[in-house]
Amino acid sequence: MRRESGFDHDPAAATDVEAVLASLTADDLDFEPPPPEVWLGIAAAIAQDKKVVSAGPRVPPGEIEGPPEVIEYEIDARDVVVVVDEAWRVAARTAGACELETPSTDRTLWDAIGDPETRDLWKLVVEQVRASGREMTVPLRCDAPNARRWFDMVVSPLARGHVRFRCALQFEDPRPRIELLDPSVERTPQGDLLKVCGWCGLGAQDGTWMELEELLRASRALEFEEVPPVVYGVCGECRDDLALTLLDQSGDPVAPR
Repeated sequence: MRRESGFDHDPAAATDVEAVLASLTADDLDFEPPPPEVWLGIAAAIAQDKKVVSAGPRVPPGEIEGPPEVIEYEIDARDVVVVVDEAWRVAARTAGACELETPSTDRTLWDAIGDPETRDLWKLVVEQVRASGREMTVPLRCDAPNARRWFDMVVSPLARGHVRFRCALQFEDPRPRIELLDPSVERTPQGDLLKVCGWCGLGAQDGTWMELEELLRASRALEFEEVPPVVYGVCGECRDDLALTLLDQSGDPVAPR
């Protein structure tokens, strides 16, 4: 220990260092996550070794009939939302976020994404689209209280660093209503959050991802007097899938700027 730490010339100093290290616990340490480019590159390498393919809820079980439901919006070079369509405004009202009907000029798109991991993933997608000059298609889930819903998000580069997002419904599968997904339902002000993956729609319980119906049974959330709050994130398998998408559609991983 003394030789490795460079204190062999001062036994007393080495003893002091060893005593401090021995007294440390996990609570004394702060975890600093690596930059998203690092873990996304690692995820891509792991995904290639695993030969990850989309499966289960990541693949729509069919196609919708007629014109798809579409929401379009555009961000500028500062990542501020500068153009929205009427479908955006309707979605904002439906979600109980009327303040988003007319986007603020002093808030970026990332201010509306609460989960840091999800925010970093979308930032990487936008960065890749701008750098490559090519559009990228990202499949995702955005369920309604009474239906599973699969979407394709097409992210396209525009002039002057602007980027357009076109989110189109691919398939909708009706199911019994889940109050957990209703934004108008009153939530418990405190308590454990229920995490839902924004890409596949699965929910997390003690580190295990499962369908929401199964999650509600496992967490006994239906026994609560009020519905617990939901936070949207990304599961490990969807993160791997997105890593492969970035590689497949760009040819190279995203380089840090």
